[in-house]
Amino acid sequence: ISGVSSRAGRVPDIINCIVPYSDDLLLFGGDKSIWRMTGDPMAGGQLDLVTEQTGMGWGRPYTKDPNGVLYFYGSRGSVYRWVPGQPVPQRISMRSVERRVQDIDQSKYYARLVWSNRDEGLHVFQVPFNGQWATSGSGSLVKHWFYEAKTDAWWEDQYATVAVQPTAATIIDGDQSADRKILIAGEDGRVRYIDSAATDDDASESASAIDSYVDIGPLIPGNQAGEFVYQHPEVWLANDRGSAHMQLLGGDEPEDQDLKHERTLHPGRNGPMLVRARADQMYMRLRSAASGESWAFEKASIYVASGGMKRAR
Repeated sequence: ISGVSSRAGRVPDIINCIVPYSDDLLLFGGDKSIWRMTGDPMAGGQLDLVTEQTGMGWGRPYTKDPNGVLYFYGSRGSVYRWVPGQPVPQRISMRSVERRVQDIDQSKYYARLVWSNRDEGLHVFQVPFNGQWATSGSGSLVKHWFYEAKTDAWWEDQYATVAVQPTAATIIDGDQSADRKILIAGEDGRVRYIDSAATDDDASESASAIDSYVDIGPLIPGNQAGEFVYQHPEVWLANDRGSAHMQLLGGDEPEDQDLKHERTLHPGRNGPMLVRARADQMYMRLRSAASGESWAFEKASIYVASGGMKRAR
């Protein structure tokens, strides 16, 4: 439709993308707002404002999950989730990666979102406008993100080389499970797929270990003030996977953490460990970059006791 030959009229904003949600619902992602076209514009359809708090990014910065929930990258740099019937979209990046996704340079990159049924989550890729990282990104490595819906958690990804970073991404399906996968086009002209069973990165035809880690914390008992004593941690890794390295990091501020203890964990139960560390707050970091191995975290526990008033350092 042109917008001038129907009663619905035009969208009063610069249109960055159009989302064909269903036969009866069309969304317009503007530069500063989002509008919805409900019904046939030539047969009584109407144009309504969804929100003026955000628009949508350029291109195709959206995807849907199997339940019909729409995810999109906003024009102001946040990731949103919108359930049809809800009044406004909800930010899902605010609790953890908000600053990082806001730092995407939208003059060089646009966000490409793909939903993974196998991993039950959302991939957010930074994609260059001209399809070549060497010119648009100055050959620098950039971050990508994955949102795990079951745990409401974000994970940050970075590829080993510039050549394999995404210039396009899509999902394909088929009769066999091996045919249902996410395809990623790289700057080097090759198309690859995400293999959840891989233990090494073979993208550059020279196997290299995949570095993976998770930070759990801050571990603070309630809203209590003062210092705490953290002791006797126990960690369970999957019995049928590989080992991992554990670090306990503590300090006065989340961004100022000192190493309190570290050790290599074996598959299965590890602990209780003879560890006693004092800090305002504690993080547990689990990491592995072992070649030819994968690892999985099951659960962990740690005892926390009051350590009195904060000490001057």
